Parts: sequence; C-alpha cells; structure tokens
Amino acid sequence: EFRRGRCLLVSANIVNHAILSSLHQDRGAHRGFWPVKNRATGYTAQRLPWQKTSELNISPNFLIERHPASQCVTQRWDCAALVHESFLDRAAEGSLCAFDFGWYDFNRLGFNEFKYMHRSPTIGKEYWAEGARWSINLFAFAKQSLDGVNWQAVYGKGDDE
Repeated sequence: EFRRGRCLLVSANIVNHAILSSLHQDRGAHRGFWPVKNRATGYTAQRLPWQKTSELNISPNFLIERHPASQCVTQRWDCAALVHESFLDRAAEGSLCAFDFGWYDFNRLGFNEFKYMHRSPTIGKEYWAEGARWSINLFAFAKQSLDGVNWQAVYGKGDDE
C-alpha cells in the first residue's frame, strides 16, 4: 500500500503494542483470561499459565484504551499477560486471523485525538502538542517521505523517539 502512494507509513501488526492492542481488543481478538492464584499464599502466580474464562475479554479490569501509551499495556504486567495468553491460545486453536485487521486508517477512526504536554528534560524544553502520536516499534517509509522535514525540531538531544 505504501508503494502505491496510499499511505505515508506502514506499521507491523504487533501484539501487545499500545495502540494496536486496543484495535485487537475492539475486534474481539482478546480472550477472557484470569491469573491463577497461589492457593497457599492467595497471591497471583505470575509464572503460571492463566485460566481461560471466556471466548471474549469483557472484563473492565483489562480495558485497553485508544491511546498512544495505553496504561493497561505499558504499565501493567497483567494486561500484557492477558494479550499474550490470548495470542498463544488463538495460535494453538488456529484462529490468529482475529488479530488481522487489514487496512486501517487510525487517524480517521479516532486514534489521533490526543493532547499532551511534551517534556524533554535533557534540554529543559516543554511544549504543548496535539494530534497523532505513534509508538515507533516498527515503521516502514521511504527517503522521499522525509523531504522538507525540519530536522532541528525532530532530531537531536532531547528527542525521546
């Protein structure tokens, strides 16, 4: 699609990615899993496989919001575990197609509505930013895509991406 000039960037379909996980959730790819409790201590056993409770995750405890840094994915090990358990369960079942969303325009479908204060502590700079913000796990683009970019604004000390 990129070579046809239909998009600027192409991203890999990454499991447990902050924005893509919310899309996978919306498509019903995530199963209902719950951590197993250690019977002796009552604490969650982090190294044991989780127990499958339903074909679809509908638990409000594992809600992945449409955000470039969804807290459920980036700050909670249990959300990451649920996503991985779902992926492995679907792989074993042969239904990984649930994670395939094909062509998807994130900007048009409400994934770009973010306003935040960008802070670069290494250079003591703060500025208000709004619009699309993407995790850079993997993107594909061509040299021509960067023609006219102001590199002073996007590269150098203080650049966190």
